[in-house]
Amino acid sequence: MSNCIFCSFSKDKKLIPDQFLSEDRDSFVMLSLNPQTEGHLLVIPKRHFSKLSEMEDLAGLLFNKAITQGEILKKNLKAKAFVIKVNNELYKLESGKGHVGHIHIHVIPRYKAGEVLADIPEKAPVTVLKSVQGRLLGSDRIKP
Repeated sequence: MSNCIFCSFSKDKKLIPDQFLSEDRDSFVMLSLNPQTEGHLLVIPKRHFSKLSEMEDLAGLLFNKAITQGEILKKNLKAKAFVIKVNNELYKLESGKGHVGHIHIHVIPRYKAGEVLADIPEKAPVTVLKSVQGRLLGSDRIKP
């Protein structure tokens, strides 16, 4: 889709230098610009899909990648657990803001029992994104 922000990112990772973590043939991983907790990342298919039912076998591959990334977050950021959420289909919020109409999986690290996730998280400063990115990138860390 020509106006899809994730399709743009898929074609040009230079658009997300402080968020980009890895890619393989079918997907890429990036830090969320509006993290609910430190290390919140997204697993995004390179091809545009608006809902899970369109993805066939790729859905399983993306979920496996999300689980692997969650384990990496636990190891490298000392998270205790992680939550996986999927944005399936475009919808509009009451405020008129919508979510990206490109399937993506959120992997949200959890650090302590009872931790509350922000309903409307704030945009992360570039310094925070670079710090988390630096702790996740490396030979034994984020992998395609």
